[in-house]
Amino acid sequence: MMTGRSFDLMGKKSKPVAVQLPEVLDRMTAKQVADMLIPSITKAATIEIGGTDVRQIGQVGLQLLLSAKRTALECGADVTIRDPSDALSTVIALAGLETELLAASAAN
Repeated sequence: MMTGRSFDLMGKKSKPVAVQLPEVLDRMTAKQVADMLIPSITKAATIEIGGTDVRQIGQVGLQLLLSAKRTALECGADVTIRDPSDALSTVIALAGLETELLAASAAN
C-alpha cells in the first residue's frame, strides 16, 4: 500500500524536489512548468512548489497546479505550494481551491 512517500528501487526515500513558479503562470508558461513538474512527480517523495514570485496566474496555471497535486497523490508523492504570493493565494481562493492546493498534506 502506498503511504504518501515514494522510494527508489533500493527502498530509500528519494530527495525532495523544488520547483519555482514564474512571475506569470498562464498558457504561455504552463508547458515549461509542466516539463519541470512531470518528471518530479514520478521520482520524488516530496515536491515543493515555490509560489513567492507569482504575480499573475491564469486558468491554465490553476489547472496545472491542481493536476500536479492530484497526480502526485495518485503516485504516492507529496506536493506542497510554499510561500504563495498574495496574487497566487487570491486566485486560488477565488477558485475555491484553498483546501486542495494550499492545505497541508496529511502525509506531513
